[in-house]
Amino acid sequence: MSGTLTLLHFALRRDRFRIVVWLVALVGATLVVATAFPGLYPNAEDREVVAQSMDTPASLALTGPAEYLTNYSYGSMLAHEMVGFMA
Repeated sequence: MSGTLTLLHFALRRDRFRIVVWLVALVGATLVVATAFPGLYPNAEDREVVAQSMDTPASLALTGPAEYLTNYSYGSMLAHEMVGFMA
């Protein structure tokens, strides 16, 4: 374990620009998707259709339990659809 902090320091120093670019890209993508949802799904019926399409085994394997699909708001939509992308 000796020298671990030194190696960590050099790795962070080497990748400092790359880390910032990745963080900005991920946060930016999340914000773009979050601001697009109200225009894409303006009423509860549209969100219900999306919730029904997310109620498949493949979608649930990526997004988690189906109990979150009962009250499908913009927040739960963002969490469900972005969790696979962010991972």
